[in-house]
Amino acid sequence: MAAIVAGGALAGLGGAVLSLQEVGTFTDGMTNGRGFIALAAIIVGRWMPFPTLLGCLLFGGVAALELRVQGWDLPVSSYVIQMTPYLAALVVLAGIGRGARLPAAIGTAFTRN
Repeated sequence: MAAIVAGGALAGLGGAVLSLQEVGTFTDGMTNGRGFIALAAIIVGRWMPFPTLLGCLLFGGVAALELRVQGWDLPVSSYVIQMTPYLAALVVLAGIGRGARLPAAIGTAFTRN
């Protein structure tokens, strides 16, 4: 129960930081599919905490690099640069995530006996 409460608190804190600190207001679609990148990090980490942390750091680094590269004067469309975190997630999932196996109990309801 404590892990669920802590996870919910961290998710709420992250949403508050995103909407109030980074953007300044709430707008629809402001997360831009970052949840799918988080799922990719979990799959790459094979549902284990430390490898998932490494996956999050990898994808977070690519997202930070994408923001940095947008400031450079490159002859590439900004749309292509904005796609880099998602392309990185696809490439890493195609390479590493191919052999990932789902946990045995995923998708089954928990019933206490």
